[in-house]
Parts: sequence; structure tokens; C-alpha cells
Amino acid sequence: MVAGDIVAGPHVRNACKRHIADLKRKDGIWFDQTAANLAFAFFEEVLKLSLGQFEGEPFELQPSQAFIVGSLFGWKRKDGRRRFRRNYIERGIDVCHETVRFWWNRFGPIFASEIRRQRVSRMRGFRYWRWHLDEVFVRINGERHYLWRVVDREGEVLESYVTKKRDKVAALAFLKKALKRHGRVANIVTDGLRSYPAAMRALGHLDRREMGRWLNNRAENSHRSFRRRERATQRFRRIKSLQKFASVHASFHNHFDQKRHPVDSQTYKIRRSAALAEWQSLAA
Repeated sequence: MVAGDIVAGPHVRNACKRHIADLKRKDGIWFDQTAANLAFAFFEEVLKLSLGQFEGEPFELQPSQAFIVGSLFGWKRKDGRRRFRRNYIERGIDVCHETVRFWWNRFGPIFASEIRRQRVSRMRGFRYWRWHLDEVFVRINGERHYLWRVVDREGEVLESYVTKKRDKVAALAFLKKALKRHGRVANIVTDGLRSYPAAMRALGHLDRREMGRWLNNRAENSHRSFRRRERATQRFRRIKSLQKFASVHASFHNHFDQKRHPVDSQTYKIRRSAALAEWQSLAA
């Protein structure tokens, strides 16, 4: 395990290194081989398998199991008491990139949709809020596409939408999708793109539009996390994969990004604990 020939986690490798180093200690900690052999004999001579095709066969310890049992019962202190009372077991698993990709494709959208559903149901009670709309350029196989995004006043991404153009038709479809899911909005902050007022005029929301030099920084800053993940994934090859990734990434980022800088440590810990508890309930 220390040399890396056997796959093991960092804790197991550190335990093996510590075992080798402790054998050379002169401070009263010593290894009782007789006690370790008695524990091995108990497993092999007394314990029997009770189920399956090997029912009645003796319980044979694997090398990793023998190391754990020997460490628990073999190491002694000066007064003869056992050095260790409990152990931590870690199993090493070889996971390739294809396995991670399969898990993400299978379970990512399920968890993301559940997170989005719960957040939308809670946030629909606050209808009179401010939205920030913006679009970013994304290249798919060398062709320019546009990722439209809605961000609320707290920086959470509400909706993502991928199109080939950024004209009135695309902006109108994007706004209809966001309004249908999240309900009424008080103010909509946009940049100077002419597609926004044209689409908002068709929806009757032109009077709610706001535009200023720094008003839309909330949406501009929200693109940073997406750009970091875009570089890590080495771009995209299809519109469908970009739409799927943008939606899933936004839901997970909203859930775990607790905005550490504007709150005190106690509030941050409470929010983080609540987010982890909600995640455990989703993944259960």
C-alpha cells in the first residue's frame, strides 16, 4: 500500500506508514505479536460464514482486514493496555472519467430539478423583486451561440436559456420561460441590447425596465463561476449539452454558494448546515 501497488485511500496509506515507523519507537509503545495472533486465530477458528454458498466455511481474513485486526489487538502501551480502541475503514475504488460522466448525466438533472422546484416554491411568495438579465457568448464547435441568464437581486441564477441568435424572438422566448416559472417581477435590469425592450414591449413590461452603467454588475459577476466550469469541461459540442450543463450547474451553485463575505461566521455556518441537511434529504 505504501508503494502504491495496492489501491488504497490516503488514510490507509498513512496508517501503514505509521505502523512501520512505530515499530522503531523506543518510548514504551510496542507491538505484541502473540496478542495479534490470538485475534487472528479467533477469526479463523471460531467464526464461520452463515449465508450463501460458503456457509459453514471458516472466516479468512484478507490482508487489509488482517492489518486492521492486528493493529487493534497487537499494539500495546507501557501498562499493557491496548493502544487503539476503534478503527476507521476506508475502501479504495477505481473511478474513471467515464464513470463520473455517467453519474452526472444520470443523477445531476434529477437533483438539480428537485433543488430548483423547492427554491421556486419558496420564492414565489416574493413576487416584487428585481431581476438582472444578461447574455454571454459561448462557442459550440467554433460557432457562436448565446446563453441568456436571469439573476435575482441576491446573485442566484433563476433561469438559463441557449439560442443561436440574440434577437427579439430569442429574448421573448427567454422572458416567457422565466416569467412562467418564477412569476411576476417588479423591475428588470438589462444592458443596452435592443432585443430586451422589443421583447418587453410585447409582454407589456417595458415600464419595468431599468438600465444603467453599473446596475447590471450582479449579472456580469454571476458569469464567473460558469466560465470557470466551461474552461474545466473544455468547451461544449452541442446546444443540448450546454443547456443541460448550464441548468444543472446553476442549481448546484445556488444551493452551495452561501455568500461568505456579506455575513458573519455564525450565520454562514447556519446556512451551510441547512444547505447540507437539505442536500442529504435530496440524496437519501
